[in-house]
Amino acid sequence: MGLIIDDLAEIIRKHQKTLPCVEPLDVDDKFEKVYKETEDGKLNIHNEMYSCTGLRKVHLEIATLGPLDILHCIWYPDPEFNCQSLVQILLLITIMLVLLSRISLQ
Repeated sequence: MGLIIDDLAEIIRKHQKTLPCVEPLDVDDKFEKVYKETEDGKLNIHNEMYSCTGLRKVHLEIATLGPLDILHCIWYPDPEFNCQSLVQILLLITIMLVLLSRISLQ
């Protein structure tokens, strides 16, 4: 995996641990790690999923396809959670990620 992808994934993981009541979600073994030969090269995918107060699912996917490194992260809001609180939490986390990614990439 590329250094930038690894660094960003670690920053995301670090901040996921600070989310309120964060817990890992069960991921079916066939989706947690995926490996496939394609005509574009070897495809490797690793999925991590969590849930916490305000977010029904936090999905971090790291993949490689030949020389391409991919980081895909989606935070799915819980529709029953107070949206104003969720927006405040996500805004703070986004600001922290931007600041930390700038620091770690320097």
